[in-house]
Amino acid sequence: HSFPTRRSSDLELPTKEMNAILKGIKEPIVQQYGPDFYDVLNTWLKRTANDGRFDATKIAKTLLGLRRGLTKSLISNFITPLKQTISLSSFLTEINEKDLINGISDYWTHKAKWDKFWNSVPQIKNRAETMTRDIGAISKSRSALKRIQGKRTISEAGIAPVRFFDKLTVRSGATAVYKKAIKQGLSGKEAIQKAIGAVRRTQPTGDIKDLSLFQSGGPLEKLGTMFMNQPNKYYNILYQNFRGYAKRRVGKGKLARAIIYAWIIPALLFEEFSTGFSAKKKDLIKSVLLGPAVYILFLGNLVQAAKSHFDYSFSPVEGLAQDVSKSIRYITKGKIYDAIKKAGKVAAEVKGIPVNQPKRSFEGLKDLTTGKTKDWRRLIWSKY
Repeated sequence: HSFPTRRSSDLELPTKEMNAILKGIKEPIVQQYGPDFYDVLNTWLKRTANDGRFDATKIAKTLLGLRRGLTKSLISNFITPLKQTISLSSFLTEINEKDLINGISDYWTHKAKWDKFWNSVPQIKNRAETMTRDIGAISKSRSALKRIQGKRTISEAGIAPVRFFDKLTVRSGATAVYKKAIKQGLSGKEAIQKAIGAVRRTQPTGDIKDLSLFQSGGPLEKLGTMFMNQPNKYYNILYQNFRGYAKRRVGKGKLARAIIYAWIIPALLFEEFSTGFSAKKKDLIKSVLLGPAVYILFLGNLVQAAKSHFDYSFSPVEGLAQDVSKSIRYITKGKIYDAIKKAGKVAAEVKGIPVNQPKRSFEGLKDLTTGKTKDWRRLIWSKY
């Protein structure tokens, strides 16, 4: 950003002046580059001061480090990578089932060729930086040289499966959209833009235009809105289609596809993946009925907690604070071992060390070897 080390008060005047200038040249920008480019530029300008408020302070660096640590710790498991594949269904709001299947088949049959092709398209190649805002923050923690060389740090190993499944999902869908566009007579360059547009509209991203103003605010706001952009993408797809239908820009068929592939299918798959494919019928029904509500920023977590009978937590950082509080309470009650266990979990999450999956797998292995269960899924999922 332009002013990464300034205080917010320093940014107020130049930002206002630049906003005034931008409004004055809005028309030629829109004519030359289109309204989307102007919107992104205008949004970026509004957020510049927001994003630079604390960047030079120790508080900001601490909060950013905490967010990176929590991200690495919490998504390093076997379940999150599988959930990335759910986004394939979103491509069906853009193309039909036959085109998607053909695209997936062609991508997997000629994977090396297509990977080379998509590596020449920056918007697809660099999704590791933008697939989610929080994973993008980990990628940006690498040195400039390592980022240029494409090298990853050891601490990124835990999120590699998530990136891998996202890559397969996005490139399979992008290939399908590209092939359909070519079949319709578009040029190669036009077909690539069509695929990029489909990926941006249907897949979770951390790009500036896909986040609310609050989500892309300062370090504290980002810490409080972790892992919220993937579900929010499904809500955006539904909102755009319902709005388009109300304004008669979207037909009944397209709206029906949005309901099926951005509401019903993701809700069912999320429930099945979360329960180890052992979801009860009533839970599947609840998931479908609550579908879009679960996707809304903040409200979604509240709905999810009510549905699953868990304590409400708006962000992983709140859970971290609760664990610190429990550790202190254990000490006051003389339960030193429990306090050490809870404090160790907190320290691991702050440092980005996976905790939950090893714990689940260890407990599952213990129950399997002692005969308490015969269900192999306990190696991945908890008994709850």
